[in-house]
Amino acid sequence: MRAIELALNRLAIIKYLNGMAFVYFVLEYFHTLELEVGQLDISLARAPQAVADGSIPVYSQVAYVWGEKLSTVNVLFFVTRYLGFFANGLLMWFFGPSPSSGVEVCRKLYWVTLFVIAVTLTAADAIVCVRIHALSRRSRTMAIILSIHFMAASVGFFSLLGLDIKMTTLAESPFPPHLTCFILDRNHIRGILLLALVLYNTVCAYLF
Repeated sequence: MRAIELALNRLAIIKYLNGMAFVYFVLEYFHTLELEVGQLDISLARAPQAVADGSIPVYSQVAYVWGEKLSTVNVLFFVTRYLGFFANGLLMWFFGPSPSSGVEVCRKLYWVTLFVIAVTLTAADAIVCVRIHALSRRSRTMAIILSIHFMAASVGFFSLLGLDIKMTTLAESPFPPHLTCFILDRNHIRGILLLALVLYNTVCAYLF
């Protein structure tokens, strides 16, 4: 019973992280048409992590994760939990002294921000699938269903994300000290499809 309780607690945490990521995409969709990539997107990208940090006490992590043997689920949890620190290091490196123009820096920032969110979401979904499979008493049928669902959702999500990054046009701002660059052109249909896919994936996690 204790193992089931711990599994359910972790599942609740991951579902919460999924919800925070969904909130991020909602905010990102409505706020990145002509806003500063160099400041606002960083704030939005950190919002889910900040909320999760305030909601998941450190002692819970120590009790449920750090004290256990290293496993696939633990590794995935560490990815969802601490990938932001790695991303922040990359962002500091990108914004360091370099001959790159403002547009090049913003493009790197845009790519890294969305990629970190995508990897975190994928790792969280993988944890949910592993836990659902365990709670189903390792049913072979459930394993097949979860594998198909996870692969389809991941391929679709990363394909749309890559297309969005490739086709988004950034332009240099005429006011560099206050606005490094801005999004000149972006197809919001892709943003809607990403939102729909994240919502579908989150609903499926609850239904399973």
